[in-house]
Amino acid sequence: MTDHSSGNKVMRAIFSPAITLLNRINYTRKFTLLWLLSLLAVAVVAYSLFANIERIIQPSQRELEGFTLVKPISQFVQSLQLHRGISAALLGGNEAMRDRRAAEEKNAAEAFDAMERRFPPDLVSGEEFRNIKANWTLLRKEGITWAVAENFTAHTRLIEQLQMFEALAADKYGLPLDPELAMYYLFDTTVNKLPHALEHFGQLRAYGTGILAEKHLTENRQIELKIKMAELGSSLKDLNTSLEKTGRYSPAMQDSLRATYKDIVNSVQQITGIVTSDILTGHFSMPPEDFLSTATTAIDKSYAQIYDSLLPMAETLIKARIARARQEMFTSIGFSLLMFMLVVYLSVSIYYAIVGNIQMLVHSLRAFAGGDLHVRANLRTRDELRQIGESFNEMADGFSALLEARRCAEESLTRECQKNETLLRTASDGIHILDLEGNVMQVNDTFCKMLGYTAE
Repeated sequence: MTDHSSGNKVMRAIFSPAITLLNRINYTRKFTLLWLLSLLAVAVVAYSLFANIERIIQPSQRELEGFTLVKPISQFVQSLQLHRGISAALLGGNEAMRDRRAAEEKNAAEAFDAMERRFPPDLVSGEEFRNIKANWTLLRKEGITWAVAENFTAHTRLIEQLQMFEALAADKYGLPLDPELAMYYLFDTTVNKLPHALEHFGQLRAYGTGILAEKHLTENRQIELKIKMAELGSSLKDLNTSLEKTGRYSPAMQDSLRATYKDIVNSVQQITGIVTSDILTGHFSMPPEDFLSTATTAIDKSYAQIYDSLLPMAETLIKARIARARQEMFTSIGFSLLMFMLVVYLSVSIYYAIVGNIQMLVHSLRAFAGGDLHVRANLRTRDELRQIGESFNEMADGFSALLEARRCAEESLTRECQKNETLLRTASDGIHILDLEGNVMQVNDTFCKMLGYTAE
């Protein structure tokens, strides 16, 4: 009991400032204060939730912007790779490729201009892009005058610069930092592993086309050709690993990814088979333009997987994430507002219940004070106010009982007085009653006759 009392004292001491404040204001202001504090709490929670969701939505939207830059870069690289292959054939002695090279150079220039227009100003104005533009301009202007190896190296160096620039743009938009493993590996496949595999494929196409055009294979070229085939095989293994991981974390994409890899492998096997059987053996039976077209068809098909499958997959996943985040935000904020409205509804109901019961108590007290001793407080509640009402009713019942007892006593006294009055007046003896100071208080008729005075 002592511990309970001590605990109450501690609690009252803790809440003493609030109790003091609340005791100074009426219930309307008390509940208004409660509603304002509840609204403030809901607003803080909603803002915090909104800020957390925005930390998901904003990076995802930036990733979407970043993925829109992948396609124009890839399209220029794709065109530049084909330009490299055609240049190798032309510089190797196949004059029939001159018009085709000019047409592809025009396509590459258009792809470059489209890429430049899509980039934000800060990327275009950077040193990396300026170097790319300068090297592309030089390649267009003087590339046709270089030897096959020099032209091949210039193309390859420019493509490496483009791939590094693509990685820089990806970093700017946070693509490698995606928290979802499925998106991380899909990005790695789309921006790194597949483009690098296609670049090794493109190098093999250009190198093989140049050899077929010259119909001459030195020992060094043979070694270089085998190295490029090995690099292509290694890049395919890396690509397969990345695709497997992407499919593992995105089961819905697994079949599509496997089909993509199978198509690429079949195409590579077809071209490496031609290289092994026709170029490395020194037969040179396939025309360079046929080899170029066959390899180009395979490479273009793989690039189509990037444009039509992988990039749309990535965009779909990011948009779905943004939609989920927004739905969670709207649901949570809506639930918070609903809970706040419920609190307001219940508190308003409590307010009217308390105020109504208080008004009923006041009405009963005033009626009782006005003389209506039969009035009672009939409160339709089971809380502490009901105890006050019951206490009032007990007091009213006790007061009514006390008044009834007094009324009965007064009636009994009145009857006794009337009886005594009758006895006094009818007595044969003269009787008079004096107070302590000797004043005559009452006399009977006999006494008046004896003295000869009237009662008055």
